[in-house]
Amino acid sequence: MENGEQPLQKDSNKIYFLIAVILALLGTNTYLFLKDKKANERIVTISDEKTRMQTEIDKIEAELDNVSSMNIKLSQEIKTEQDIARKQIKKLRAALSQGQLTQGQLAKVQEEIKELKNVVSKYSSDIEALKKLNANLTTERNE
Repeated sequence: MENGEQPLQKDSNKIYFLIAVILALLGTNTYLFLKDKKANERIVTISDEKTRMQTEIDKIEAELDNVSSMNIKLSQEIKTEQDIARKQIKKLRAALSQGQLTQGQLAKVQEEIKELKNVVSKYSSDIEALKKLNANLTTERNE
């Protein structure tokens, strides 16, 4: 009887070992599937962010063009700020067109876009203030 039980015991050990290996492989496959799914979601998120930032840059450039087209004599300081803003827009577009941006690089680009927005809004408000001052001076001169 011992000879009959011993091969049965060896076979059951092999079966348990094979079951453990199969479970380990299934667990690994599940882990890799979930990891890949998260990576794909991250890529979509980064693509969405990139598109949103390109739209923001377009808006900033349009506002800069709008202010520039008002046919106002601009001071040298404002012209310099405008040139700096245009250079920064060009730099940001180049960074976004690279395609392979990390999350850290995207955060840096977002910060630069915020700074650029502030520069352009300051630029716009300075021009509006100059227009009002010009109107007041014109009114005073005509009186």
